[in-house]
Amino acid sequence: VDYSVRIVNSRELKGSIPGMSRYEDFQPISLLKVWPEIEHTFKKVRKDHPGFTIDSDKIDSDKKRNDTKKEESPGVGSGFFISDTGHIVTNFHVIGDSENIKVQYEGDEIKAKVLATDQRLDLALIKIDKKNKNFIKFSSKSPFKSQEILVAGFPFGKAISDDLKITGGIINSLKGAGNDTTRMQIDATINPGNSGGPIVDKSSKSLIGVAVASLNKDFTKAAFGVASENTNYAIKASQVRDFLESNNIEVSNSKIKDKIGNIESST
Repeated sequence: VDYSVRIVNSRELKGSIPGMSRYEDFQPISLLKVWPEIEHTFKKVRKDHPGFTIDSDKIDSDKKRNDTKKEESPGVGSGFFISDTGHIVTNFHVIGDSENIKVQYEGDEIKAKVLATDQRLDLALIKIDKKNKNFIKFSSKSPFKSQEILVAGFPFGKAISDDLKITGGIINSLKGAGNDTTRMQIDATINPGNSGGPIVDKSSKSLIGVAVASLNKDFTKAAFGVASENTNYAIKASQVRDFLESNNIEVSNSKIKDKIGNIESST
């Protein structure tokens, strides 16, 4: 009997975003690489077939090796303070189900506690036991097309440097992939490690979004014949506000123009 299945390799799983499967074949992914799905057809093999042999020792060995590698390769991402009492917003896919989350702050590595998550929105609220002076305030205005923005974060973690990286661009669309109105499309450069970083208005430095995803060039080349350029996505600040208020966290609106130094000390 012939039947078809989809094979999803580990590289695809690494970059998957909860909830993105509803977009079917058009899947912008998190800031890690993902390859388009490939259709394979298999035939059932009789158990008495000479090739039907399972090397259980090899499977156990491979599993142990993969588990060890997973433990030795912690993920990295960005986040930002939204209060002066240690509350930090980041992406859910940055922390996942980890029980060992650490935040680099003022040269110290501080253990963080998960307070709330939303896998559909890809948001997480964590907290460190430390008071912080600076935090990012929310914009009281709705985002608009061609709005100038700044994206702050730590692409590739400390592999490049421990200095905050800031890129600029504009809002290209007020919808994400699959007409997702919880997200918007931007052209500011983002890379692995930018996930969870703040996106602010260039003028007021107030929060308008959170970096979440990048459309993979290999995917667009395979699907459309052309590699995408700077097609990136952000979660709208309105969704972040609802997420926080639903978890009894009060948000602060920006009343005056902030300085870039506040973004640096808050991210």
